[in-house]
Amino acid sequence: MDIVTRIKKNREAAFTWLYEEYWDVIFRQAYAKTGDEDIAADISQETFTILWEKLEDIRDMQSCKAFLFGILRNKILQYFEKNKPYFSYIFETNHQHEQVLASAHELLVEKETKHIIQQTIDRMPEQMRKIYLLKKEEDYSIQEISDQLSLSPQTIKNQLHSAYNRLKKVLFNGKSYLFNFFSFFL
Repeated sequence: MDIVTRIKKNREAAFTWLYEEYWDVIFRQAYAKTGDEDIAADISQETFTILWEKLEDIRDMQSCKAFLFGILRNKILQYFEKNKPYFSYIFETNHQHEQVLASAHELLVEKETKHIIQQTIDRMPEQMRKIYLLKKEEDYSIQEISDQLSLSPQTIKNQLHSAYNRLKKVLFNGKSYLFNFFSFFL
């Protein structure tokens, strides 16, 4: 028997049949959108209340199903629109919390990176460390370092190149402590 005939024959029985047929689907959809069982149940109930009021407008099962899901969609949208200030507050609070966590994470990573760089510098041979520090901390040119240490500019370049490679290896090598430290957060 088609739905129109059921409605004409016994309105209450037809509604009860539709309710039993579609309640679970409507409820699950409402729950998937709201994430709250009580709210989903309320929205589902409101959906079926409107169906009850408009039952005579149903022409076939396909339009009944589309009608139910249309009502549900509108009820969910109304719920979110009505609670927009609350959701805006929650979103803003979560966004601020994420920013604080990101800042704390960045500070931790920066601190750990500086520590690893300092350890690597401390482990460099004395001459390499001296050249590196003159270049990076004192901002000396290669020629100035060469003159101060009485070494050729090429030796300075070679020592700086070796120092940079050591740092690169420690910071970007898959086996480095820093890489493992970063991967803990990924």
